[in-house]
Amino acid sequence: MITYLNDKYGGKIIPKEGMARFKAMKWLMLENKGLHGPYSKFMFIKRNGGEDMLAYKNIQKR
Repeated sequence: MITYLNDKYGGKIIPKEGMARFKAMKWLMLENKGLHGPYSKFMFIKRNGGEDMLAYKNIQKR
């Protein structure tokens, strides 16, 4: 979504072409990958009201 909005509105966050774009996309995807673990844990706890940590721990053991 970030890349789409950047390209559509002429943003300056991600270069338009070449090796600079490749490096920016590589960094963006790496950061995205790094957030999935902590973010999914947060969302699980948020959806369950923080009360069902035992269920979360049981899911982690699978």
